[in-house]
Parts: sequence; C-alpha cells; structure tokens
Amino acid sequence: MTKMTVYRVGRRSGGSSLVLVLLVLLLAGIGLYVGLDQGLAAWGDTPVRIIIDGEEIVDGLELGTLSAGGKLVLVLVLLSVGVMLALLLPMVMLLVLVVVAFALLVGLGLPLMALAAVLLLVASPLLLLMFAIARLLQRSPRGPKASATIVG
Repeated sequence: MTKMTVYRVGRRSGGSSLVLVLLVLLLAGIGLYVGLDQGLAAWGDTPVRIIIDGEEIVDGLELGTLSAGGKLVLVLVLLSVGVMLALLLPMVMLLVLVVVAFALLVGLGLPLMALAAVLLLVASPLLLLMFAIARLLQRSPRGPKASATIVG
C-alpha cells in the first residue's frame, strides 16, 4: 500500500493564530502604555473633579501622578474594553440586521402574500372556467380506442 500525505495550504493552526493575536495585543498594550505615560505627564498635576447631579463623586484626583502599576492597570482595562468592543459590536450589528430583515418580512412580505391569496380567491371562478375551456379544446394525442371481441 502507498501512504499518502495531505498538506493544507494557506491555513494556520489554532496555536499560531492565538500567538499572533496575543502578540498584537502586547504591542498595542505597550503603545498604549507609552502614549498614556506621555499624555499624563503632559497633563501634569491638574486635579480632576467629577460632579453628577450636583453631588461630587471625585475631588482632587490627579491622573498625572499615577504610579507605573496604576498606569499598567489602566492600560489593561482599556485593552479589555477594546477587545470586548471588537467582539460585541459585530454581534450587535448582526442582531440589528436580523431584526430589520424580520420587520421587513412582516411589514411587506405578509401583506403581499395576503393580497395574492385574496386575488387568487376572487379570480378562482374565472380560472376554473379557463381550465374547463382548455380541457375541452385540447385534442387527444391518441386515436380512437380499439376494441376487440373474442368469440370462442
């Protein structure tokens, strides 16, 4: 017997794809960390106050003085939010597309089918008459039936 080997062309294994995704996330995280470090350093010691409905939530938070660990946590949170958005947005868009398609089917398709059924019901006597006339005018492709009698 001959042994055959089948090679797949143009497909990556799951492990190499995962490594590629993790490498891209690592590079994005490093870039985000460097950008955040420079941006917060430029912001300086400007205090942040957050007031919601007249109630002060945060007073005097200085983002420019975040430690390296705080910046790393902020980068991880931003990356996690980015990955979640990258996964959830296509699913939400697909759900919206399905809902719109269903609404169009119900809004336009069903009334058109009901109209076709009503027109068929109204035209049924005329269709029956046309069918009967067509059957009467149709010639039989066979000749007259032969009959035989056996006398014995």
